[in-house]
Amino acid sequence: MTAASSLPLHARLLRRYWHMPDHPMKLRLYDWLRASRPFRHVVARFAFGTFKLDLVDYVQHAMFLHGSYEPKSLALFQSLIGSGETVIDLGANVGQYSIAAARMVGPAGRVIAIEPHPGVCFRLLDNIRLSKVEDRVLPVTSPLADATGFIEFGLPEAGALGTMRPRRPDETRRLLTMAVTIAELADRLDIATAAVMKIDIEGYDLAIIDDMFRNSVLRPRHILFEYLPSRFDYAIAASHLTAYFSDFGYELLTIDGIAYTPEQDVPEENLWARRISA
Repeated sequence: MTAASSLPLHARLLRRYWHMPDHPMKLRLYDWLRASRPFRHVVARFAFGTFKLDLVDYVQHAMFLHGSYEPKSLALFQSLIGSGETVIDLGANVGQYSIAAARMVGPAGRVIAIEPHPGVCFRLLDNIRLSKVEDRVLPVTSPLADATGFIEFGLPEAGALGTMRPRRPDETRRLLTMAVTIAELADRLDIATAAVMKIDIEGYDLAIIDDMFRNSVLRPRHILFEYLPSRFDYAIAASHLTAYFSDFGYELLTIDGIAYTPEQDVPEENLWARRISA
């Protein structure tokens, strides 16, 4: 958890109020406060970096309250990275995973932080600067897809900035950007190997993994990816997922290191593919 001394006084008071006993108006009052000045925007220092947080956003609010978002996944992610290695963070958001990886790879390593949302990428750049890891984190604004071309995104609301997806016909707030493939990105940045690839791109995770397996030579040692079959439709059925990864030389685990089966819960809605063959 974030040390209290790493936050300004008003932010420490707000977080203390959150942990106080419930009362009928508590949640409504708390939500009003965190959306108001001076509470909404705070700078917080964590063990892995310094971040400017917008407390209206779900991910950043979780970091503020608990010291990290997806703490088990983050701890596993950090444990898989060594000094001097390359890490790819696809769906970097405000940089929690990218900046944590930057601490692990050190000055000799590099982190590719892919975040196409302009506002979120602006905050990512701020956090990279505040954490003093500009020398090893490369922000990329081009999204990844299974083919090069334009993608029109719908822009999400302020409370869920990390949920940008291809635009629906009824969405009026939109963004046009140029997508590239993982093979093109790896070639352009001369990425021959990667220790870890972390993917969180709103249901398109498996599509990018499949494109990487079939159309590039890149084989990360570990892949951490969001898996939400209750929310997203995937081309690969849950019952076939383990066999699919096995065909490409990976074993599929939960973030607790337990072999994945469709019947079990998926902690923090993330799965871990660990390479078992060269």
